Amino acid sequence: MTPEAAYQYLLDLPRFEKTTEAYKPGLDKIRRILHAMGDPHLRYPIAHIAGTNGKGSVSSMIAAIGTASGKRTGLYTSPHLFHFTERFRVDGQPAPPDWMARAVTYWSPLFEVEKPSFFEATTALAFGFFAEMEVEAAVIETGLGGRLDATNVIQPLVTAITQIGWDHTEQLGKTLAEIAAEKAGIIKHGASLFTMASQPEVLKVIRAKAKHENVCFHELFSNGAIQNSRLLSNGFIADIQTPNHAYKRLLVSLNGAHQRENAHLALCCAEILFPEASEATIRIGLANISSLSGLRGRCEIRSQQPLVVTDVAHNAEGLEVALRFMRFLGPEKTLYVVFGCMKDKELSNMARMFVREKAHIYVVGLSSPRGYEAHELATILTREGLPVTICGSVVEAIRLFKDLPEENSSVLVTGSHQVVAELGINDDFFSD
Repeated sequence: MTPEAAYQYLLDLPRFEKTTEAYKPGLDKIRRILHAMGDPHLRYPIAHIAGTNGKGSVSSMIAAIGTASGKRTGLYTSPHLFHFTERFRVDGQPAPPDWMARAVTYWSPLFEVEKPSFFEATTALAFGFFAEMEVEAAVIETGLGGRLDATNVIQPLVTAITQIGWDHTEQLGKTLAEIAAEKAGIIKHGASLFTMASQPEVLKVIRAKAKHENVCFHELFSNGAIQNSRLLSNGFIADIQTPNHAYKRLLVSLNGAHQRENAHLALCCAEILFPEASEATIRIGLANISSLSGLRGRCEIRSQQPLVVTDVAHNAEGLEVALRFMRFLGPEKTLYVVFGCMKDKELSNMARMFVREKAHIYVVGLSSPRGYEAHELATILTREGLPVTICGSVVEAIRLFKDLPEENSSVLVTGSHQVVAELGINDDFFSD
């Protein structure tokens, strides 16, 4: 089986982006698969990360610290941006396509018997890859929810819950408390827990679960642990206090004010997952997050002239963060947004944010059956009073932006991983 055939084999499995039938709650199937594979997920210490927004950034920060400290570190995140094997990396490097081809070929008879979803099969392969690469620790991001997510078969050393908001309400619940209960499903006895969730109804649920599991629980939101913060165009500097250490003038190389809380959460987890990491190596890790973990598409400046920023924000909370960053970079600039999104998102809330920013919208359609077609999305946004241009692709939208007569403008590419992925990894396009 070639790498291309292996990827197609996995794509042909039930996928949530094609049908909600791929989301069939329950862990028995993934447990059977992993047991047949020799239980690779039990061979290394793990940090398990759940939440609505920020979990990819937090996971990548923890992994970067591990790699900087000399520990062979696995990182499992989803979805991918440019290539499927980005979902599981070791020390920032994706799994080799040839390894993927061999692994899918070898385990496909097992998959034919168990009939996993795309995410279940991917999760099993990731755990197997980490075991084969003999990682010394792994950071695992949940896919959807937590309690019944395929990743929730692990026995973590530390767990973290980022901010919780409105997303996937059809699967996770109609209230924040219901959504929180699903996210809190990753809390397990014996694993320290950290959260930066702030809503009272959310914290009530998390506290109850933590008490039931008798875990060491730390609430990090608004406790004065982040001080003297200064935003930069390539991250921020801040003093951050964890339960174990005070970090002065710590440079974190991810953009946006929201990353301060994410960094605080990541530091707390990293101190437990990598107890031997020195302050010096922690600083190296956080100063080089993208290169050490492979993270892309989080308030990422792809070009300065013209100013092009990509962000994988796919809900109202994430979009607010990205728009805040655009204001920081150029409060006087006219804002253009290349935008496409899924139909299960809070589009009315996002539209109001665009109106507030007086943004011009370049609408693109998504290839996913759950995504808006360009004309459908344009109709909705036009109804909200927004100036809208329909584009056949993200590249076409960027070319239109570059041809604008006005120089004092910026563009944000956002709404979905698919939208950001269309630009590819090569930045030469922006300087053509």
